[in-house]
Amino acid sequence: MLKTYIRKYKKNNIWILLLGFLIAALQVFSAIIHTFAINELIKSKVINFLLWNILSLSLWGLLFILNYFKGIFEEKITQKISADIREDLANRISTTTYENFINKNEATFVSWFNNDLQQIEDKGIKQYYVFWDCIFQAGLSAIALISYHYSLILLTLILMGILMKFPVLFEKKMAKSTNEMSKANEVFLSKTQDVVSGYTTFFGYNKVNNIIPLIRNASEYLGKEKVHFIKVSKSAEGFIGIVNIFSQVAVVTYTGILAGLNLVSIGALSTTGSLASAIFNSISLGSSSSMMRKSVDAYFDKFQKFEINTNIKDEPLCLEKSIELKNINYNIGDKSILKNLNLKLEIGKKYAVVGDSGSGKSTLLNILSGRIQNFEGEIIVDGKKISETDIRRLSSITAYTSQNPHLFNDTVLNNITLWDDLKANDAIESLEKLEINSYINQDCMLQENGNNLSGGQKQRIALARSVIETDKLVLLDESTANLDKKTALLLENSFLEDPDSTVIIVTHHLYEENKHKFDQIIYLP
Repeated sequence: MLKTYIRKYKKNNIWILLLGFLIAALQVFSAIIHTFAINELIKSKVINFLLWNILSLSLWGLLFILNYFKGIFEEKITQKISADIREDLANRISTTTYENFINKNEATFVSWFNNDLQQIEDKGIKQYYVFWDCIFQAGLSAIALISYHYSLILLTLILMGILMKFPVLFEKKMAKSTNEMSKANEVFLSKTQDVVSGYTTFFGYNKVNNIIPLIRNASEYLGKEKVHFIKVSKSAEGFIGIVNIFSQVAVVTYTGILAGLNLVSIGALSTTGSLASAIFNSISLGSSSSMMRKSVDAYFDKFQKFEINTNIKDEPLCLEKSIELKNINYNIGDKSILKNLNLKLEIGKKYAVVGDSGSGKSTLLNILSGRIQNFEGEIIVDGKKISETDIRRLSSITAYTSQNPHLFNDTVLNNITLWDDLKANDAIESLEKLEINSYINQDCMLQENGNNLSGGQKQRIALARSVIETDKLVLLDESTANLDKKTALLLENSFLEDPDSTVIIVTHHLYEENKHKFDQIIYLP
């Protein structure tokens, strides 16, 4: 899967690989220079010895410059690939069903975008470049060895074959350990987010100190999985390292024998040692790199298993006359929530939904907004039946506001328009209509979930989102339940007194002053 993203930037990667090849060639040439330098020193030609070393230093200077630019190019492409993966993940989330989304903890998705992507960068994308650097380094070093004696390359190839066999023994363990660590990261993030979000609850009951052991326990679980991962990876590296060192010593020892037989020069000892080190270090690192790259497949397998709705249609529905519910039944387990519900909602009319807790008021809104799909019955929009695969499209003709809406860490204007620039003018008008501009301006930056606002202020901003959706069926689920009467009436009237709005208000408390403003009050048993 990672290969697909890497191929997208084929031309860029070719340039990066060419730089890697050039750097490897300079490193090998610098090693070869040592042979000439030492041979000149043996001949007591000090000036020539110094000149060869000056050339070597110059090559290393050029090598550092090339490495600098290569590192920058690699990071740019790495970040582009990461952005593509995140975009594809966001696309999977946006095309899944609402029920499938809420079945996972929000922290799970945050972990995907953050922790998992960091692992994919470090152990996948970057290791791709490391792998090719190692191939170039080992290949060019092996070619250089031939120039000293053909038998050196034969010995090297045998040892390389042995070295490359070891990573295969650890691939399955690495993949399993990677998957377990990914799950541990999700659990840790979920737990810490849950505990920190509950700070006010702990404070209210003087239990703040209980945060300490909860975070500690979550951290220890994550730490245990990370230690296990390191055990597996270090075991693999250890075995590869042992064979690596043995191979380097074997090549240097064999070169010494060749020098003793006058088949190679004394100066070759230094160079063949460097080349052998380059070859086997590269094979060792390349083997580990290949193993790590394969381990990130576990992340992509996990992403692919997240179910998406392939039947989603891009075109929105259009509501011009009415939306009708026929014989709607919905159960949770053995409990019936809605039974044979029949309802017709007409454009421009106002509806109140009342009933006891558990009577299905919120469930009704969830069905109308396309959040719940596994119900029995029919939904008819402007005389046309909505198919099962089109239920999600109901969200294009509804605007839903809950009792506890989410506010984003962004400007007031963006929180109202939800980054739809076409709604900006309407949003500015809603600031005055709901008296939001009396306490905050459109460019003010809100804290996470509006923590710098009161409950009533947050609710006004959330309801402004529905105010600007004049062509939609507005669904208010206990949206004014926690507000004082004056504020609640102001917000309700912004919809009830607008002749163009179509609104359904779910409430436990129907104000006497507003009862006459509803076209129908729906009682759910």
